[in-house]
Amino acid sequence: MNREPNQPRLRRVGVYASRLFAVVLVALLLTGSVAATADSASAIDAHSQGTDSAFVVALEDDGDATVTVVVTFDLTDEADRAAFQSLKENETKRSELEARTERRLQSVVAGVANETDREMAIEETRVSFETDDQTDRGIVSVSATWRGFAATEDGLLTIAEPFNSGFTADQAVVLQLPDGYALAEATPEPSERADGHVSWDANTSLEGYEAVIVPSDGADDGDSQPGFGLGAAAIAIAGGVWSRRRR
Repeated sequence: MNREPNQPRLRRVGVYASRLFAVVLVALLLTGSVAATADSASAIDAHSQGTDSAFVVALEDDGDATVTVVVTFDLTDEADRAAFQSLKENETKRSELEARTERRLQSVVAGVANETDREMAIEETRVSFETDDQTDRGIVSVSATWRGFAATEDGLLTIAEPFNSGFTADQAVVLQLPDGYALAEATPEPSERADGHVSWDANTSLEGYEAVIVPSDGADDGDSQPGFGLGAAAIAIAGGVWSRRRR
């Protein structure tokens, strides 16, 4: 039996989910030893102001999704470069980051599952690294599989939580659509619509968020990159959003 959602509880979940960016960024900074004695909030501000970062959701046609927080490091900056290399080369630090992220995600998922009365789970949390030689950026992707992310009914995929209850991120939010699917409607209106994905700019309030994804004519546009591999697809999609923002 379905029940009416507890809106105050869901709002707390939404706010908690939006803070996932900060949690991951702090973990990256402190685990990477950028400034072991720095105040966490100051560390976030100092890094994020010059950082391209994004929350990427790669949706599958069964409602599962790969969710990825993508954070960049400026490799021309000595502290950033040291942090990136330290995290990349230290298996213990990577494991700590994965564990912290998984705990936070599991808390968010437990709240959403309880209030929506849907089965959900977090699996396969992992960290991957890429280097962009053209822009001198080190790119860290923290990903997990979120089972039951979207509601499914009669071929339709509907996403609401965790976005629609108080979610405002300092980073862009990107939704990658499954092959053969299209966005039928969305609230609020996306900042960008492109082949295979839609995005909302950083600092966009997603209060009242809903996205309805429907089967299209079945044609595969060839631009989808399911599964994310080692984070390459998330980086490619987020990179397009960052480039548009700079124009």
